[in-house]
Amino acid sequence: MELLDGHNLEDWLKARTEPVTVREVVWVARDTLLGLEAAHKQRLIHRDVKPTNLWVEAGSNRIKLLDFGISRRPGVDPTITGTGDIVGSSGYMPLEQARGQKVDGRATCSPSGPSCSGC
Repeated sequence: MELLDGHNLEDWLKARTEPVTVREVVWVARDTLLGLEAAHKQRLIHRDVKPTNLWVEAGSNRIKLLDFGISRRPGVDPTITGTGDIVGSSGYMPLEQARGQKVDGRATCSPSGPSCSGC
């Protein structure tokens, strides 16, 4: 396992003394979506994208996607929840997930907006 140096996005934002620039918002969104794209290529659906699961790497300032604890591989992995159980962070989960519906890669991208909106 890789040892990470840096801060999660939530803490990085709290520590700032100046407003976040448009360029930085685009950088966070781009890196987040690239991470989700890489996961989707492996048929993984993250299901818990939020600022505390986005890591700002010290030095490179790359964004890394963390905590695949409730991720799924549709059609391959058995579900970690029972019927009707809802897992994830309510303020960031896709509407489909909150409703207990099946979630695919398209729904996983929707939390990237709220995650970046704090910028």
